Amino acid sequence: MNALPPTLHACEISLVCWLDWYDGPVSGLARWKGEVFWFAMEGDAGEEPRTYQLFKLTKPQLEEAFAWFEEKRVWSETRAPQIRTLVAQIEDATERGRLIEEKGLTLRAWHGPELTGTPDGRFSDEAIESRWFDREGWRLPEDYRRAADLSKAPFLPVDKFDLAAGEILQECPDDEIAPFLDELVSWLADGNWPVSTPIIRRLSSMGEVLAPHLLKVLTSQDDCAKYFLLSGLMLKCEPVVRTLCLPDIERIAHTPTSGEQAEKADAAARDVLAIHRVLGEK
Repeated sequence: MNALPPTLHACEISLVCWLDWYDGPVSGLARWKGEVFWFAMEGDAGEEPRTYQLFKLTKPQLEEAFAWFEEKRVWSETRAPQIRTLVAQIEDATERGRLIEEKGLTLRAWHGPELTGTPDGRFSDEAIESRWFDREGWRLPEDYRRAADLSKAPFLPVDKFDLAAGEILQECPDDEIAPFLDELVSWLADGNWPVSTPIIRRLSSMGEVLAPHLLKVLTSQDDCAKYFLLSGLMLKCEPVVRTLCLPDIERIAHTPTSGEQAEKADAAARDVLAIHRVLGEK
């Protein structure tokens, strides 16, 4: 008699990308303990609470899944808009279908990997604190782009609670992280997000390559993100990074906009300047 798979808490699971959706994800990719698994819902989509099974994929299966999600991302950005245009312009469904086929606008059908083994775990979304996916945050094509990025960079968070990604990030060399600095810095926009802590810890040791990505925030219109950057990473980063950002830090500290004052970014900037002076940075 086969033993039942272990029951996991949904808060340990992070949605990577969904294949099927019915008032929530039905199947797709999810991350657990830093690894990507296939999840599939048990029972009927209308049942509450929902229970899911997790399956470990082989390397070829995982590559196949990431490849299809990337294919759908490209389709959603290029061919799907053309289909919507045809739907708006042509009333006859038969003629629409003929043109869609003729123009090669359809997406290749894929129904997920073949699951033959025993599930590695199961979880339920019954708990009210369960937050394994962001109902408002998963929209095409952003969700599929995130899956494509994860296939290349497993240290990228899939949501603000993804501490497993933060731990993977600690072990990655600078040259592997560098192409994804904009994405990583974007997760510092709110210092209350749990994932911001390990990201700050890792980025604080990076050199001048980090500065241009921080300057994008300091010169943006997002005053809240400026505050969290100045009160977080900017206090802990390498001196050379602070020095390269100094003109913009001084501007926020001494001649802030009303928005920067409202978010207390000016006070945070003055704290950074105090550190700069105490350490005698040039």
